[in-house]
Amino acid sequence: MKTFIIFFLLAIPLIQLSVDLYFLRFLKKFVAKFNYNPSYVRVYKTLTVLFLLTSFGANAFRTFGDFQYNNILIIIYATLGIWYYSKLILLPFFLGFDIFKLSKIIYDKFNKKEEKIPVVEENTNVSRRNFLEGAGIITAGIPFLIVANSTLNTVRNVRVIPVTVPVHNLPAGFEGFTIAQLSDIHFGSFYDSGILNRCILLLDRLNPDILTITGDFVNFNPKEMEDFYTEYKKLKARKGVFACLGNHDHYMSDSERGDLRGIISSGSVLLNNQSAIIENRGDYINIAGVDNSSKGQDFADFPLMLSQKDPMLKSILLCHNPRNWDKYIRGKTDIELTLSGHTHGTQVAIESFGLKLSPAGLIYKQWAGLHSHGNQHLYVNRGLGTVGPPMRIGIPPEITLITLKKAVSHV
Repeated sequence: MKTFIIFFLLAIPLIQLSVDLYFLRFLKKFVAKFNYNPSYVRVYKTLTVLFLLTSFGANAFRTFGDFQYNNILIIIYATLGIWYYSKLILLPFFLGFDIFKLSKIIYDKFNKKEEKIPVVEENTNVSRRNFLEGAGIITAGIPFLIVANSTLNTVRNVRVIPVTVPVHNLPAGFEGFTIAQLSDIHFGSFYDSGILNRCILLLDRLNPDILTITGDFVNFNPKEMEDFYTEYKKLKARKGVFACLGNHDHYMSDSERGDLRGIISSGSVLLNNQSAIIENRGDYINIAGVDNSSKGQDFADFPLMLSQKDPMLKSILLCHNPRNWDKYIRGKTDIELTLSGHTHGTQVAIESFGLKLSPAGLIYKQWAGLHSHGNQHLYVNRGLGTVGPPMRIGIPPEITLITLKKAVSHV
């Protein structure tokens, strides 16, 4: 697992360097075209080297050191986020421009026309050119403002998303039963208890029947939870808290993983390839959970989990990675509702005006929200904490409030 972490730490700077070099090409052209001071290019190169070294050092310390957020680290990650995430917002437009230029070159090559003598206009509209230059600079600055806002505000703006899930032949005792879901808390991504206290307050107001936490409690170390143990113990629900593990809960030694499980189990029922039964108003359902199964990790034991649940009862499954729904659950089991997380929506998304777009959609078939297939449902929580830069663009941290209702039969 350490090998994977080291590869991850090396891959990030390579990706960052590729993006920096790509934008350097455009900056050189821009400076040359408008006769700007060449020192702008030198400053960009200097910042590129500085931010690459800072990013690698901060991520290495966050992974292997005795990590705890402080004001200096907050400033470092916020600055890195503004520098890199802003470019990622602009990247599709620049790539589109390059693709258009390449297409034009290819088209012109195969459709040669008689070359015309260029006519030079004496009266160049200087004011119009200056206006366009200024507009271009302002437009380029918009992504930096968006990322700055996401660092300071969006990442802490917890929202409650209500969801109603119809369940075929739901027992009467569970009509209106409420399930609060947290996922991907990543305790190590918090520099204070503010966002956790906000969650505690919201959960107290929601007063759900159960609370579920679908994995990724930490980034890499159980010490991350120890710093917020008091807040973790205050995450409550009427009939208990139930949890499963995620991929980040395995990026550590066996002894550290044992310590983490002990901390988690002190505040919730950790369902590790296990199933339990919940009673409500005289009726019962299964609540099951599996360990993580994803690339490089195969800790989930679905047959073991299925053998432990009561086949006569309706079932809710906690499963960190949503990919497992298609692979092991949908159409292969009788589990009605699966709760997942993991994707974070890549912490960058557009979810408004009927649009639902995110880079996560290129990786995951189900990356956020409710997905249904017949009588089976999957809900993918957008996560509470962060991985990498402590920011979210267009996809705030989430508490899901699921209400079960009996599905209407259509004869």
